[in-house]
Amino acid sequence: MDRWEELKPIVEKLYLLEKKRLADVVLILKNDYGFDAVKGQWKKNIPKSKKDKIAEQIESRARAGRRGTSITFQGRTVEPHKIRRHMKMKARTDSQDLVLKKPSNIESVITGSVLLFANSIFLKWNMPYAAMRRSHARPFDHTSLLGLSVPTPGTDISVTTPSSASSPRNAPSPTTLFLKGRAAIDRAHLFAQGQHDKLLMSMDGEERRVMSEWLYQYWFFCFKTAKNWEIQEEVSRDPIEQDPNDESTWLPWPKDWQEPPLPTRLRGALEHNDFSTISAATLPVAIPQIAKAAQRSPGELLLESLGFSIMSRNLTQVTSTIHQLKCENIDFTSLYPLHMATSYLDGYKTCCDIFSELLECGLGTILREMLVNELGHTILDNLMISILKSHSSTTPVVVDDTLKDTARFIGEEIDICSRWDADSLCVRHLLAKGNPSTPFAWKHKFCHTSIQTICHCIIRMYNWGPGCLMGTASGLYVRRCFDCGMKLQLQPLHSLVMTAYHLASSGCQDEDLSGMLACLLCLISCGLDPRETASVSVIAFVQTDAPEIRCDHEDLTPAKLAEKISTYPTVSSWSAKARSGWVVFCGVLRLCEDIDSELEGEWDDVSMENGQDCDINSLVCYFRARRDLATLWASVQAELLTYRRLDDGMDWVSQNFSMEELRSQLDRGESLSVGYVKQDLLQPHRICGNFNCFSLATQPDATTPDIANLDIWERATYGVLDDD
Repeated sequence: MDRWEELKPIVEKLYLLEKKRLADVVLILKNDYGFDAVKGQWKKNIPKSKKDKIAEQIESRARAGRRGTSITFQGRTVEPHKIRRHMKMKARTDSQDLVLKKPSNIESVITGSVLLFANSIFLKWNMPYAAMRRSHARPFDHTSLLGLSVPTPGTDISVTTPSSASSPRNAPSPTTLFLKGRAAIDRAHLFAQGQHDKLLMSMDGEERRVMSEWLYQYWFFCFKTAKNWEIQEEVSRDPIEQDPNDESTWLPWPKDWQEPPLPTRLRGALEHNDFSTISAATLPVAIPQIAKAAQRSPGELLLESLGFSIMSRNLTQVTSTIHQLKCENIDFTSLYPLHMATSYLDGYKTCCDIFSELLECGLGTILREMLVNELGHTILDNLMISILKSHSSTTPVVVDDTLKDTARFIGEEIDICSRWDADSLCVRHLLAKGNPSTPFAWKHKFCHTSIQTICHCIIRMYNWGPGCLMGTASGLYVRRCFDCGMKLQLQPLHSLVMTAYHLASSGCQDEDLSGMLACLLCLISCGLDPRETASVSVIAFVQTDAPEIRCDHEDLTPAKLAEKISTYPTVSSWSAKARSGWVVFCGVLRLCEDIDSELEGEWDDVSMENGQDCDINSLVCYFRARRDLATLWASVQAELLTYRRLDDGMDWVSQNFSMEELRSQLDRGESLSVGYVKQDLLQPHRICGNFNCFSLATQPDATTPDIANLDIWERATYGVLDDD
């Protein structure tokens, strides 16, 4: 070995500098220096493991924007084209491995092959980068291509940037161009798999900004297209009268604009990039690969079409898309369409129509598979979230600890009262400024429009099967005992109590919880049992910074949970209206719990008030024992069907329905009664509080039309009646 060290300079000169053949070097060493070397001891090639390390360092430097790289291995220069060739060969090998190991729905990530979409590719990209970044508590603040960490360089490897590389005249090297192309393809792979967070982590700040703006533009195009697809009304307005900021003045799309079908139109826009102001060539993702994926994945684009149709509340398009999905035997349960529908409710225009249509189209037969979404939330949970996101300053982490890194609820860009939509200028300006959440100043109390929409969805679920509401614990406000580790999960009515608590704590001015009372009566009329218990630690549910104490959870009914909450100092800080509404809400819960259980079996010869027969399956023992509760539910329906706050000078609730009056009656132990009853304004109703044989009453079913303030023709929408 000493002899080797002695001759090392000579060997390097002959072999590396003079480029002599290995056989000639061996012969010179033997003849001139008397050293017999074995040819197998000499290696001019760089080992594969070393090439891998060099390639990793080049990639990390390229991501950092450092160009003009000079490479040496064991003191000798390495020609860049050799490493570039190694990187290309490795890319081909990785492609073959992915084909063998990945799921069958992804074909490849390498140019020349076509990858296929996973579910919900574009539905989630509904914000530009500034707003999306602020929607996460932990913003993306560094770059790491595909999540790879920078390797520790080997001691025999040197990768540097010569001073001449900083010249502005230097063009990108072939290696840099190769790495850029490879990164774009790898990102297309992540994009198609729906790994959005990992995709963003692979980009620098400018790349994220450009990519998210492009994605938002495409999302906006899809939303707008789906919203206006298949609108066929005949109108006589002059086109010049159209106001781009006033949707009511818009003319329908010409019929030739609706060919080809919606999924094909979405794919065509993706291929031609004609929806965007950003050139596809400047994007950090291989758009041609994504366009090919769209072409090879018609089923996925059909699912995207359904999602955008639900979000934009295009009832006709929802119906036709579901029909096509069923004809092609495409499973769309992974979209959780019922949850999506309840996240994008529009009480003014479509109310529960989209939700009902999804049930009518056959989803009711597979409802059990879609009852709980990927977050563990039931459909009823989603309705509770809709209440809070639209009418309070409550943040997502309050309802679900797993959403601690999220600053906005799904669907905030659409107002349940139809005051703004995702394509409204106010929303677009908000997102452009980087504000993902709806400002609290835009919101108002839980109003009649929202109340009616929520109650209609509850009733629709019940009509499709009581199991939609009962038998499944809530996925909201879940806690664990600090001491024993027990999962503390609420039942539906307990979750309603917690939602009422947060609405009172974080709600808008004039919040009186009349809407929560309506939801409570609606759920009771649908058969939910107010005596059902759940293991509850009140301090853990009420205080987000609750101390770690020994087991203090206990089995509580919804009424007892509400009463324990009433003792907390938070309640005393509420407005007078909120405190009064809370007393009424708790009082009705207590009335239901105090009803003698022996009444549950006494259903024989039950008849409807005013001598009308009643379907025994719809009877609720609580309403039979307390007829005033049934009448109160009937009064709630009459109130929702006849009254709206039409300007800022009006009260939120009509003079025929007073929460203060109900509180006084509870304090005095009297039967509950409001103006609709005292003035004999109610039509005959069933013992369950519903009118006639219809689960969703109309105004003439409930009360005299003379008292309604809803006959404002410019606010009305119209349908077409069948000839028969």
